[in-house]
Amino acid sequence: MSLQQLRKAMALCAFFMMGALFLQGQSEEVDHSYKPLTLKLNDSGSKYIRFIVWNQVWAQTNNLSVDGAKTQITPFIRRSRFLAYAQVSPRFLILTHFGLNNLTPGNLDPLGNGGDGPQLFLHDAWTEFKVTKGDELYIGAGLHYWKGLTRLSSASTLNFMTMDQPRPFAHWHSLGVTDQFARHLGIYAKGAFGKLDYRLAVNSPARATLGGGVSYGPDKTLAYTGVSNTDKNGDPTGNTIVEGYVRYNFMDKESIKLPYNVGTYLGDKRSLPWAPAFLPIQTVCTIRLPLNIQTYCTSLQTSSWIIPSEEVAMPSMPMSPT
Repeated sequence: MSLQQLRKAMALCAFFMMGALFLQGQSEEVDHSYKPLTLKLNDSGSKYIRFIVWNQVWAQTNNLSVDGAKTQITPFIRRSRFLAYAQVSPRFLILTHFGLNNLTPGNLDPLGNGGDGPQLFLHDAWTEFKVTKGDELYIGAGLHYWKGLTRLSSASTLNFMTMDQPRPFAHWHSLGVTDQFARHLGIYAKGAFGKLDYRLAVNSPARATLGGGVSYGPDKTLAYTGVSNTDKNGDPTGNTIVEGYVRYNFMDKESIKLPYNVGTYLGDKRSLPWAPAFLPIQTVCTIRLPLNIQTYCTSLQTSSWIIPSEEVAMPSMPMSPT
């Protein structure tokens, strides 16, 4: 799309918007404020199904630093998602989340069912049981996003403070290496005691790693091979991933209904959490040296102590998926 075509399209959109605003002014006042899309399953509303649907449509330009480059605008769908969760009883919850990422003119498929075009895939699917009467303990299992290490490891994509997750994906620390798009198969526990909340997960890593598990950094000799490495007893050394995150909210409490951490509340809530977190890794990588000599990493323990600055995030949207 050229710059001239873009201007024509924007002028056309402005014309229709002005017409819509004029017609709206002729009708009665209607409440268009945000309300969750919820289907009540009983009269009290304690049992319900909630739907969250969103698209993120971007437009990017070509590299204008190239001499003689003409402005080109390329639209693409950064994310298109559908999420539903059902509170079928006061103690039982079911969640399913699917969608696609990065649909561009370059990877569109003629029939939408093949080639290199992005396809709908499962992002999250878990069930959860509330063990205690209060919020002290919930246990769940499935393909989940209850991650440790940092706040942004479970970042929501509906309300980033920046345009997107910071690059490189240091917070999505296992993206494409041991998980499916930052999600692991496993079990988790979560809960809250006053202003203190926590999440702990025990997961099984993916067997098929992106790019063979090879590092994306300048050192191409390091690869993830934890599921195939064995210890002296013949047991896989990287067959279990344990991670956790504990948060104390000095100001307003944040929701633990869903794992998606809000990026900005836009002034609706004050958030100042302090959070120790951990992701222990044991013998999960192989260093490939010249002459096919292989040396196995013996052990690597990592931890992170996160002290975020005061954050502010999106009103009426405490449960925001990625």
